[in-house]
Amino acid sequence: MKIPTPYTDEVLRLFTLKTESVSLNDNVTEGQKVIMETILGRKAPDGSGRKRAHFLAHTRFGKSMAVGAAIAVRIVTGK
Repeated sequence: MKIPTPYTDEVLRLFTLKTESVSLNDNVTEGQKVIMETILGRKAPDGSGRKRAHFLAHTRFGKSMAVGAAIAVRIVTGK
């Protein structure tokens, strides 16, 4: 099942998110998009309306980068 990520797609279109050596815009995976969508959209990806999220994924999945990027966007945009 593919989860739609409209907020994340728009953010990746408008902002250039990168570290010293890696551009997140070019390397973001579908799983990372779902993580970012959960934070940017303030809703659980399963549509349950829960206010809290618990991300469980294997090591080196990109959780920290996706969460950090989404939080930075929320801070910068004031949303």
